[in-house]
Amino acid sequence: MLGLIFQVIVYPILLITSLGTGKKVADHVFPKRPNWKPLGIENGLVGFYSLLISFSLVQAGNNAKERTGYIHDTADKLALLLRKSKLYDDELQVKLYDYMSCIFDLQLNAVHRSKTEVRETVREIETLGYDFDRFLVEYTARRPEKKQNVSELMNALEQMENTYYKLLYSYHRSTPPLILFILILFSLFIGFLLGFLRGMLHTKMHISAIIFAVMSYIILYTIQDLDNPSVGIIKPDFTDIKNIRELYDNYFLSLKHPSN
Repeated sequence: MLGLIFQVIVYPILLITSLGTGKKVADHVFPKRPNWKPLGIENGLVGFYSLLISFSLVQAGNNAKERTGYIHDTADKLALLLRKSKLYDDELQVKLYDYMSCIFDLQLNAVHRSKTEVRETVREIETLGYDFDRFLVEYTARRPEKKQNVSELMNALEQMENTYYKLLYSYHRSTPPLILFILILFSLFIGFLLGFLRGMLHTKMHISAIIFAVMSYIILYTIQDLDNPSVGIIKPDFTDIKNIRELYDNYFLSLKHPSN
């Protein structure tokens, strides 16, 4: 929450202040405006800042892409479980449906805001898995001829859970704070430089300074948004998992109420 407040309110104020401060410094240091010319390294400084922006934006985009990949993988493994379940008897199908209903409820919950919530979800899944494994052991003892099916089911469930765990932990895989700090610091330095140039070149307002400020704000907000799926505008798309849940519900509903 504090990061969002900084990004939306504090950072724009700092950026505008840096532009104004550069202008005031130029007015104070060179009140008579001597024949001053840029050294030519200004473009290089802006270019270096652009490279850092590009690196951070690509990394944040890759993190978001990775989360999307985990969602697709989880949905694929859920679909595989549905296909396998059609080969089981009624008792195992009912228990599997009850177990998967709880798993879907956890997966389609809001994106976890903290690592503590992630750990709690992992513990809930492990508790559900332990209870279901205990049923499978008892079921296999009563139906030894189903041992192969149960073994394949347990393996498929383990793969699904492992992929979903990766998704949970990816929620908090973001651009390193030091990189973001340097990025913000550099943007303020460049803002100061543009304000200083504005004062030295006798201009009322540089359109380049306005464009720089707006672009820096939008890009930094986008990086923060990609890195924080729980509070940002860009959120993970769980459509694939929702579609698989609908297939599960429709399939097991058809078992309870077969069409004549």
